[in-house]
Amino acid sequence: MSEVKPQFNDNDLCRIFEKNHSFEKSDFLHREILERMIDRLSLIKINPKKILLIDQGFSEEKLNNIFPDAKIERLFELPENFSHTNNSVDMIFSNLYLHYSPNPEKFFKELSRILKPNGLLMFTMLGPDTLKELRFAWGAVDKFPHIHDFYDLHDVGDSLMRSQFSEPVMDMEYLTIEYKTTDAMFLDLKNTNSVNILSNRRKTLTGKKRFQEFLVELETYKQNNKIPLTFEIIHGHAWGGVLRADGEVEVPIEFIRRK
Repeated sequence: MSEVKPQFNDNDLCRIFEKNHSFEKSDFLHREILERMIDRLSLIKINPKKILLIDQGFSEEKLNNIFPDAKIERLFELPENFSHTNNSVDMIFSNLYLHYSPNPEKFFKELSRILKPNGLLMFTMLGPDTLKELRFAWGAVDKFPHIHDFYDLHDVGDSLMRSQFSEPVMDMEYLTIEYKTTDAMFLDLKNTNSVNILSNRRKTLTGKKRFQEFLVELETYKQNNKIPLTFEIIHGHAWGGVLRADGEVEVPIEFIRRK
């Protein structure tokens, strides 16, 4: 995973977030996953003083209610290097956003660097079966990529270990959203920034004929006269160790006993 080639450039990524003002209209998936994250968080004993929030959703209000004394810093971008000092953040929280990182392992290493010993990283991201119906339908009509290659759960878990996190816990679930019309489906995808910004995407117009062929293929996936869209949701959390000068990670024995 450390050798992952970026699928898109930072300028295109920034562009889709800066221009989108309709996220709230179609954010039901983010809200649903956020509620599930909050349920999981209720089972973890932690009292953070400083929280780093990295997402495009509405997590800040929820975290404020749970940790009213915590200072929350929010980022809407995935910087290559953080300005934070080592071991300076108690908790890092991110909902359905880290899959936008062009190099998750490098990004996780930065998160590990700034997370305090025994600090918590909690996140969700999309897995490789996400939007598989669209991927297969497009694959039947042209050779160009239309859907991003999302990262596998096992690769993400291995990357956390190599990034010096302690005791990573990973699991996955599938959610299916059904649409009565393709117009409604594409509107939701656009509003949630689920657009094709792949560097090797087709740079010319798709064309009406090819798009109609794609729609015909998509119709074959209909169930009960509705078009299903699959989302693979990866849940993960891990703990920070002590970052030493030699690059190794140390986990305090009292933390192991607590776990």
